Amino acid sequence: MTAGLGETQVPRQAAGPSRPEFVFDGSGGAAHLIRIEGELRRCATRGALWRHLLVESIALLPYDQALVLQARDTGPHRTAHATGWVVAAVAGSVDANRDALMLPWYEKLVRRLWHETSGDPRPMQFELPDHADRSDPCTRDAAARHLLWLPLDDEGHFTGAGWLLARCTAWNPGQVKLAARLAGAYAHGANGIAGPGKPPKAWG
Repeated sequence: MTAGLGETQVPRQAAGPSRPEFVFDGSGGAAHLIRIEGELRRCATRGALWRHLLVESIALLPYDQALVLQARDTGPHRTAHATGWVVAAVAGSVDANRDALMLPWYEKLVRRLWHETSGDPRPMQFELPDHADRSDPCTRDAAARHLLWLPLDDEGHFTGAGWLLARCTAWNPGQVKLAARLAGAYAHGANGIAGPGKPPKAWG
């Protein structure tokens, strides 16, 4: 996939058999989650944090496309008045020839979703064409039609970023719950980073 719009491109996962649905049963999945949460302390910049999120989350939440988007013109707290969203990191299997169209389409989708939900910080799962421009060919042609949107909000402290996951099959309640936990952990990490190149603040 070709990178564009200044976003970070995460290496594509190698092709292989479809992954099983994740069941949080306290075994291997729990160990992977604990490892992820421990590694967040070593991410010194938001860029590193977003790359880590997209690379590590696919083992627990199999997706076809995942993006981290950054809001423009937001204050330190959650607001519904972001004037736009820009892709900051992307991973998945969208056809490289369509990236130039699909990434702006995702940005418009999130802008519209954010406005229609008044900046609701809760996870939201939906199926296209909900929240999308129905007249846009990208809405009609998108293969991954089941989406999960998670504003990266740390107990009311909005990071100015959100995580969007898309795939061809619906998300189950356990996956939504797990995604929300991951989103909270990464939001906490993002709010703990003082600035580019600086280590995170001490965690509680």
